[in-house]
Amino acid sequence: MVLNEAFSTILAAAGSVAAIGFLAKLFANSIASAAIKRYELVNAQALEEQKLTHQKELEDIKSQLVKLQKEHEIVFGNLYVKREKVVINLYKLMSELALLAEHKRKDSSIEIKEDANKSLM
Repeated sequence: MVLNEAFSTILAAAGSVAAIGFLAKLFANSIASAAIKRYELVNAQALEEQKLTHQKELEDIKSQLVKLQKEHEIVFGNLYVKREKVVINLYKLMSELALLAEHKRKDSSIEIKEDANKSLM
């Protein structure tokens, strides 16, 4: 009988240790799960804040790019207008020079005035 009591005492102790271990494991898992959920919540909030910050920065950069594009269009548009005027003026001067050269070739007595040379420059 003593052996039977000893065996049942050992079995009861082992069972209680197993039960306590199981309960401890459940408790630790629940604490860990709660900590993970809190961490994920904090992480999600931080991620959302970063997204908003990056979206604002992206919008600022886009608006700067649009502004630079408009400035570029204005500057180069004016340059194209200036170039057009210069080319037109140059063409007129070249046409006058060609006409004058043709007249000079036909009639060598034609004198070219200095004022005409200065106006070409």
